[in-house]
Amino acid sequence: LQSEGGRGLSVQLVLQKALDREKQSVISLVLTAIDGGKPPKSGSLDVIINVLDVNDNNPVFGKSLYKVQVAENVSFGTVLTSVTATDADEGVNSVILYSLIGHRNSQASQMFSITPDTGEIMVQGQLDFEENPAIELRVQATDTGYPPRSSQCKVLVEVIDVNDNAPEITVTPLLETIRE
Repeated sequence: LQSEGGRGLSVQLVLQKALDREKQSVISLVLTAIDGGKPPKSGSLDVIINVLDVNDNNPVFGKSLYKVQVAENVSFGTVLTSVTATDADEGVNSVILYSLIGHRNSQASQMFSITPDTGEIMVQGQLDFEENPAIELRVQATDTGYPPRSSQCKVLVEVIDVNDNAPEITVTPLLETIRE
């Protein structure tokens, strides 16, 4: 407390450690002043501090690895799975958009799509067990805060074989000619 010419007092609240909105978003204090009279008189003031959010948390996926099985003859537009991430921030800092990134093989980007706001992964191309029995996708969750923060997970798609190939017959003659 500091005296202003003997009449009023000036109070300064000094921050002694960093605030964390995710741990405590509202801080309530009661400021009490007591004079030096006899009997002493006092006055109180409620001080409420609302801690504003900054984008200091990455999105967090429910799992680091999602596994899904799908038949190779599944129709286009079929939803395989849905990935989910949460963000401890609030407002735009907690809004998450999903994307497929860094495919290990170039065909994966043509085979699957993801709905940016829901995390639903859909088939958009022809799957073929004989060509690719397993496909690994990387999904990125990015918040819309500034600067944006992101995290990633893997989705392993196991393609299940269906009986879609007829047997091929190959004849290998043992003799070039056969006598009657």
